[in-house]
Amino acid sequence: MIMSNSKIITDEIYGQFEITEPVLLELIASQPLQRLQGIAQHGLPVEFDQFKGFNRFEHSIGVMLILRKLGASLEEQIAGLIHDVSHLAFSHVVDWMKDRGSIEDYQDTIHKQMVFESKIPEILNKYNYDINKVLSFDSFKLLENKIPNVCADRLDYSLKLMKNWESKENLSLIVSSLEVTDQGIIFNNQKAVGLFAKGYLKCQTACWGLPLHVIAYQVFSQLLNQAIVKGIITWDDFNETDKFIMDKIYACQDENFKEQIQILLGKKILKFSSKEKEIILRPKFRYVDPLFIKNGEFVRLSDADSDFRNMLKLAVGKDSEGIKIGEYEGHLVPIFKY
Repeated sequence: MIMSNSKIITDEIYGQFEITEPVLLELIASQPLQRLQGIAQHGLPVEFDQFKGFNRFEHSIGVMLILRKLGASLEEQIAGLIHDVSHLAFSHVVDWMKDRGSIEDYQDTIHKQMVFESKIPEILNKYNYDINKVLSFDSFKLLENKIPNVCADRLDYSLKLMKNWESKENLSLIVSSLEVTDQGIIFNNQKAVGLFAKGYLKCQTACWGLPLHVIAYQVFSQLLNQAIVKGIITWDDFNETDKFIMDKIYACQDENFKEQIQILLGKKILKFSSKEKEIILRPKFRYVDPLFIKNGEFVRLSDADSDFRNMLKLAVGKDSEGIKIGEYEGHLVPIFKY
């Protein structure tokens, strides 16, 4: 993604856009949005992320661009642009620190407070936008829609992850097949909706819900909580960036932290004791079952595609089992060998 002084934004998935609205340009340049460039989308610091990651700023811009492409109002584009400004450093790792890993909603609980404490209300007031209306995400059906439907938010963060394995042609087909109806965002053909829904499910099984990824969240959240207890970092530090906190952790030279970081980097493999204490981790389960148009009617993909229906059923069953981990020398490790 490239932003230039010519007010042109180029995104490799959505194409090129000219942004001329002063309110959007000022918001993009504001500190709350710029801070998101230092917060990894997947939560783990980039050095621990096995996928080609992206940051919350790129995601926020992407959501705005999808909404723009679909003809959303400027007000909804603004809502999409600022929808993630309340993410603290390490994104959803904070939910695991607060024992909210299965719902990952802490950012939502502090969103209004963080927005009101920022320069965003001042910018919106300058251009005669009602901040309370902009923050009413439920009224913006393209930005947010209840599962199993798709929305601009779900589309962008999953499409950006799918770039790790999906062709540009298929990504382009998915985007070009989106339409706006009274049901929200839907697809106009079965091939595109199948590519997206199955790709989204792969995001869940190969990344968001992957056992090693979830265990890394747990290990890293423990490390961060220990760092708070030891006074190395504070909760206020989470209003900064991932690097701001990691610099403090790397500088402290704590041997226990060094060992846990080696685990997260995949450079240290733990053996198993015969006295594992079994614990079950239950990460958030994400899925979509989008609507598409077939013979002039709205149809759920699971009703038209038995392959997807079976894939979804299998993933739901696997998720219900949770992820088994054990304790070895004070560290949480997977029960299975890796």
